Amino acid sequence: MNNRSKYAAIITLIWAFQMVTSSVLPESASAADDPQPAVIVSEGGAADDSSPNTNQMTNASTQPQIATSDGTTSFRAGNNTTATPVSVDSNFSIMNSDTPTLSSAQVRITSGLQSGEDLLGFVNNSATQYGNILGSYDSINGTLTLTSSGASATITQWQQALRAVTYSNTAITPNTVNRIITFMVNDGTATSNPADKTVTVTAVNQTPMLTTTGGTSTFNGTAVAIDSGLTLSDLDNRTMSSATVSITGNFFSNQDILAFINDGSTMGNITGSYNTATGTLTLISSGASATIVQWQQALRAVTYSNTSTGPYTSIRTISFTVSDGITSSNSATKTVKVSAPGANEPPVVTTSAGSSSYTAGTIPVDPLLSVTDPDDQTLASGRVSIVSPYHAGKEEFQFTNDGATMGNISGRFDPVSGMLTLTSENGTATVSEWELALRSVAYVSSENAPEPSDRTIRFVVSDGNDESNQANKGITVQGLTRLSVSASSLNVEVGQSSSVLLKALYSNQTEIDVTKSAVWSAADPAVAEVTNGEITGKSAGTTVIKAVYGGKSESLNLKVAAKPVVSNPSQPADSPSAPSPATVPTPTLTPTPTPILEMPEPSFRKFIRAEDIAASFRHALAMNHPERFADTYTHWAAKDIAVASRLGLVNGYGNGSFKPDLPISRAEISELLVRAFALRQGNEVVTFRDMHDHWAAESIGILASNGIVKGNAGGLFQAERSLTRAEMAQMMANLADLSELATGEARHFTDITDSYWAKDIIGQAAAAGLLEGRDESRFAPNEPVTRAEAVTMILRLLGTDAELRSLLQQSSK
Repeated sequence: MNNRSKYAAIITLIWAFQMVTSSVLPESASAADDPQPAVIVSEGGAADDSSPNTNQMTNASTQPQIATSDGTTSFRAGNNTTATPVSVDSNFSIMNSDTPTLSSAQVRITSGLQSGEDLLGFVNNSATQYGNILGSYDSINGTLTLTSSGASATITQWQQALRAVTYSNTAITPNTVNRIITFMVNDGTATSNPADKTVTVTAVNQTPMLTTTGGTSTFNGTAVAIDSGLTLSDLDNRTMSSATVSITGNFFSNQDILAFINDGSTMGNITGSYNTATGTLTLISSGASATIVQWQQALRAVTYSNTSTGPYTSIRTISFTVSDGITSSNSATKTVKVSAPGANEPPVVTTSAGSSSYTAGTIPVDPLLSVTDPDDQTLASGRVSIVSPYHAGKEEFQFTNDGATMGNISGRFDPVSGMLTLTSENGTATVSEWELALRSVAYVSSENAPEPSDRTIRFVVSDGNDESNQANKGITVQGLTRLSVSASSLNVEVGQSSSVLLKALYSNQTEIDVTKSAVWSAADPAVAEVTNGEITGKSAGTTVIKAVYGGKSESLNLKVAAKPVVSNPSQPADSPSAPSPATVPTPTLTPTPTPILEMPEPSFRKFIRAEDIAASFRHALAMNHPERFADTYTHWAAKDIAVASRLGLVNGYGNGSFKPDLPISRAEISELLVRAFALRQGNEVVTFRDMHDHWAAESIGILASNGIVKGNAGGLFQAERSLTRAEMAQMMANLADLSELATGEARHFTDITDSYWAKDIIGQAAAAGLLEGRDESRFAPNEPVTRAEAVTMILRLLGTDAELRSLLQQSSK
């Protein structure tokens, strides 16, 4: 039992003794005869500092008493996964309080705090168990503050809540110093004794990760690279020590050969040795000095060959593993097809991983599909079909030859079978032309069912002799849940036009503008007409405007007012007439115009030059940067991501994806802000201890020199840590005066307490329309910002400048 737990137990005994003795004392006993709480002192006679609150308490019965359990709590970092939070003390106890309820509590890391890593958390998922207790974590000071509005949560609910407090760590390799976590509670008048619990932190070596590509490689008489697209990663090591490549399926020792040749430039000091008896190629790096990139290049260069003139044609399974010197990776496999020399080899179609998501319009089925043929340069035909389920008359494939990169390939869709047939006259279209043609095949559906459903799309090509494998790609057709129109009612004058937007919400929460795709009508065509959401008043009166899309409808009420008539023309100057008494004209009521929402005027900090930003935008638009990424076609932020791509602000991954829902790191946001705001080095030079040779060091230095970012108390920036939503709001406040941008009162979110460090900034940013909550009431300040959210927030801030707003609108067309 620790000192504070012992002390709490002593206080409980003293309190019990008071209760007993007070019941046997005569009523006339004076206050001086009442027993007093004992004071624990050290051998020297002074109060013992190891016992909490001995220099503060004078009456144990007026102060809440708490205690932590014996022993320590163990936290272990994750291995290529997010670590599992641990309860700090599941046996924490509140032993005594004069009140049946408490108002607040504080759980704080008082020793060993790593502000960029440590997280204390509490989630109220049961009003019965935890009452109305809410928590807010200050990551800078390592303090979790719990409050009960109106101090209505009971002692039992507080005890359960404090037992549910968790510790976690976001670092890949956390600092392993012990954390001392201190609990205190408050009943609204007095604060309890502090009670400590120790959490031990264990770092874990991250296992290297190997990923092979899909499909099968083909040996046809000459050595073939087994997998030229293999990828290798390791979260906490920059180098590897060894690797093995083994034939683990259908190995023939008298035929099969695995080989590796170091190219002398991109593969470090890696060497290889093949064991013909076991079919294992062993690769090593002396001193484990070869980098991950060098190992990846080396493994991609490993070849399979066969020494026989009549080889066994069984498909070989090849297994790859690597080691960082401590832990070996997963075993990643690739298959090799072995053919007899001179035999025709069929083409191979490989679809990309995952499923596509369809909401409206047309989308390419698989823009990352690949086609190869080991022994032919041209292909004759291909087909794309919906194999399950096909809804005839409601969905189809579309193919249009671009006239430049697709040879003489033409297509015809059969609505009965759901098959698109593609042909090349005389089989002259090349393999690469076929690949581009198949990548462009688009899917379109008019069904708009209320529930999502899955489709399986199959690709097959032929070289004129043999057909390829059947390669499948999944498409999830999202269900149309509802429509929404931008106004529930509208007032116009005769001859005046006003536009509204119609949006469709789908089952994956994607919202699509379908204004121009809907069928619009006016209940009374004599009062108004409507085309593509543009409503024009024809005569005074009222009517209902209706939009129909996907079997659903939405409507709005329209009132058309008569146009005011001015009937007091002035006399010509050259036609004098006798003066007449002045008349008082009958006042004509002028309808109040519908207010036009305007963006607030920019309030950029002085170090931001809008003219520099505009110049960089114009240059980027002239460069014609690519617009779309393979995984953003149906994403809610697709338009903003496309704008950012055209302006050269963002880059995707090597496979053509953007990964919009991944958290953005502090390094990535630094690069993005420097590009977006055309920032330059400020007057101050700021360095961080962990930024030596980091790829984003220059951008981080520019931000720091202008006061946009800061490091932690230890001088670390922690570039690879995910940026939190609160930190993003702070960065925006450092770029612009949010108080001037706000169009109303600051927003209030229920999960942000008055004491939260970024409360005011978040409220101002939300009032300015720069960011939004996770829902109407919750902001989630400590959750990470996604790559899509970061792009959207930055474009909104840039759009507060009129000239930049015009350029953003231009780039969105």
